[in-house]
Amino acid sequence: MLKDRFATDGELNGTLVAGNDLKPKVKSRWDLPLPQPQLLSKRPKSMSPYFRYLVLLALGIWLAVLLPGCVAVPIPTKKTIVSGQAVTENEVKSMCSQGQDSSAVKARLGEPILDLGPRKVFVYMWGIRRGYLVWVAGLFGTVPPHIEPLSESNLLFIAFDSDGKVLNTGTAKFKNFHTVGKQVRDWLNSSGLATQVVSLRLGDSTCRGPALFVYRPSHSPCKFPRFDANIFKPSVAVDGTIVGDLAKGEYLTCEISVGAHTVTIDPYPYYRTLGQETSFFVQDVNKDKIPATVQINIEPNQPTYVETYLCTGTGTVEMNGVIRDERTALKGISGLQPAW
Repeated sequence: MLKDRFATDGELNGTLVAGNDLKPKVKSRWDLPLPQPQLLSKRPKSMSPYFRYLVLLALGIWLAVLLPGCVAVPIPTKKTIVSGQAVTENEVKSMCSQGQDSSAVKARLGEPILDLGPRKVFVYMWGIRRGYLVWVAGLFGTVPPHIEPLSESNLLFIAFDSDGKVLNTGTAKFKNFHTVGKQVRDWLNSSGLATQVVSLRLGDSTCRGPALFVYRPSHSPCKFPRFDANIFKPSVAVDGTIVGDLAKGEYLTCEISVGAHTVTIDPYPYYRTLGQETSFFVQDVNKDKIPATVQINIEPNQPTYVETYLCTGTGTVEMNGVIRDERTALKGISGLQPAW
């Protein structure tokens, strides 16, 4: 029993006692493992997004008070649709699979912002607000404090075949410094539809029918100090329907019926301000802009030409539209690029 007792003690000390070795072998204290530092199992919590925004706002106000001028502080918020109708991916796919025509598309989505023709392309847009921009004036600032919305827009392209049925659809982010026509052209090229869906070109045989040409030359006749600013991409509407927009050095064509029509050229069209109606910049531009209105009479087998140019630089944005004879127009359009 004594042996068993010592054996048990030895086992407890990590040493098995055998034979007549009655003294258990006890480990030295120097053989004991040193205590290990415990690592933190949880990382320290970071600042919440709400608290971070408050810190940024306070920093912006502090800088605005100390510095001359003003400081803009962005305040992100939950994304909210503020204009237009958002289109889901399933809705886009169903329009292609069902082969809807232009009237069915309009009944479902309403009027497009750009109607490039019932057998061409419709363009829809919806705006999303994703926050606000707080402008804080400093001690020497001249701009009063105000809040402007931060918005982004999305485009839906719907291309039709020669029978007027939906051929293909696509979406893209709206690029504010490009014309919608250029974004349509880029989408057609990337989708492989550039040869199937084409606007009228100068020199086409169909151009001898009732057609409208509107062109914006690269150089305008504005007198100094006024000039034609390419930052503006004016829209062209026929009887209230927008049929395209123009940058400098571009022209667009429109198949049109015989008779009297009204052409309106807006230097800053409404779809460029969707979701930003409260912006100081938008309000100033809309207040000072002067659209151009041209009355035309389309005759059979005879195209009509309208030259347009913009003059700004003296506090106003003035659009001009002038009917040109064929000889002058062909000379002016020569070297220009199609709008889409």
